[in-house]
Amino acid sequence: MRIGEYESPSVRCWMQELRMMTEMECMSMLQGKPVSRNHGNKDKVEISSKHTNDILAAVKTRASIVSTEFTKLFKRLEKDRWANVKSNILKIACHIRSLLHECNACAATPPPKLYRQEEVVMHACAKLVHFIESFGPINGRKPAKATLVDHISALTGEFRKLIDLILSNEIHKVVHCIDTAENIASLKYAVSRLTKLGLEGDNMCAVIAKEGGVRALLSVCMSGELDFAWDMALRGLATICCVADSIAELEKGNGIYCLTEILFDQATPVALRAEAAGVVAQVTSPLLDHCHKLQGFMENLEELIYSLTELCREAQNPEFFLLGAAAIANISFIDNLACEYIKKYHTTEVFVDACRTGRASMIFAKDQIATVFANMAAVERCRCEIVEKGGLELLMQLLQERPGVQQRATQKVACERVLQKSAIALTRLSCMEEIAAEIVQLTGMNAAIRRITSACNMPSFDDPNIRDLVELRLIDAYNICSGRQGETLVISNENFTQAAPPSRPRARRRRPNATRTTTTTTTARWRTRAATSTS
Repeated sequence: MRIGEYESPSVRCWMQELRMMTEMECMSMLQGKPVSRNHGNKDKVEISSKHTNDILAAVKTRASIVSTEFTKLFKRLEKDRWANVKSNILKIACHIRSLLHECNACAATPPPKLYRQEEVVMHACAKLVHFIESFGPINGRKPAKATLVDHISALTGEFRKLIDLILSNEIHKVVHCIDTAENIASLKYAVSRLTKLGLEGDNMCAVIAKEGGVRALLSVCMSGELDFAWDMALRGLATICCVADSIAELEKGNGIYCLTEILFDQATPVALRAEAAGVVAQVTSPLLDHCHKLQGFMENLEELIYSLTELCREAQNPEFFLLGAAAIANISFIDNLACEYIKKYHTTEVFVDACRTGRASMIFAKDQIATVFANMAAVERCRCEIVEKGGLELLMQLLQERPGVQQRATQKVACERVLQKSAIALTRLSCMEEIAAEIVQLTGMNAAIRRITSACNMPSFDDPNIRDLVELRLIDAYNICSGRQGETLVISNENFTQAAPPSRPRARRRRPNATRTTTTTTTARWRTRAATSTS
């Protein structure tokens, strides 16, 4: 509303004078108010992260649109539908230009490599548009199909390279924020942002690993001065280390030694050790195509089993117990020696107690327990441990698990795995006649196994529900279980020739020299900044 539009003369006069009025007391207060350096740094990180969010959002949206248009275009060419080919190509060119415009508007000057790739993409885009427009109306002369496909393929390849470079550039900024953070708020904000980016998918995790994200998070976990951010950094590692590139970076940074130290230290809070167990479970998951013995894994195997067992013993939170049990289950796939250490530290007893007290009430926790029992049953020297600690009765109870009507699909699948693995564990245990006889004598038994009847020379059961398992349906269940990636149970019956484990865990080892150097550098940097901030 303009000043002349006010009806009251006094109001008009006041509004005119208000333009030249200055409240000196307010100005003095503003000039004298101190500006906190820490908040300024946090604001810079948040602004940088906002730009990163804007660019990544634009990239994902436009890249998805362009990818869809490329798919439509190739389908039209494949079916010789030329009516909309020209408009399709022009639409792709417009989307690519819009993407570059949005990225350049949100960010500062791009690095030279990214700038050159933008030029390459624009040149390929212009070349494709010029080629299709040189043929005039589309209902006239048709362009050479093979040449057109070559132009489109070239643009597709260059566009993908551009997307990868944009993502790499933005993730590099976040990693740089972790490396150069000068206060607690900045560091936590950057670590949280990197973790959220890891949730975008495997491709994003691979880019994060390439840009040093795993190294940056490990450096946080290896610095005693940054223990306030260990939980966030470990959660980030568990999120990102789901692809081969990330796990390779974890190996390079001696990540297994770092995780073992965190788990082995009984003074570390249970919640923090559970986060470390989550990382161990992730990098040892049989679901990974590249699952192998990581560098430092065998050297720390006994300490890992001991520490994870103690975590499961102490954990009152079912989720913390689940993380520890999952790590033990995955490790039991990798080497038979792990089952020897599981026997030595009475992990079976801990699992049985957890099921009795309700700490392992989740079906996913029972899935991990059944996995450990099945793998232990494959090692002859470990079978008696299962029986002596009450594992046999627990396996019989697990056979009674049934999925609820309102359970999610993942819970129903997990329940199916529990039944299958429990049956396999009982099958392996029944190789020993005395154990087979004990299984038969257990009251409340609703299922049996063909090998039990063979070992005990008993006639076939008449109960239809039992006969379903005694007959070939159990073999079908076993084939289903063993045919799924990541759920294959070790069934090797070769003799175990490893030396007997020592009587107690080895003393906690220090990390390799290279790791200690990294930790010292990080700590010195943080101390320097803290002193500067204090002064």
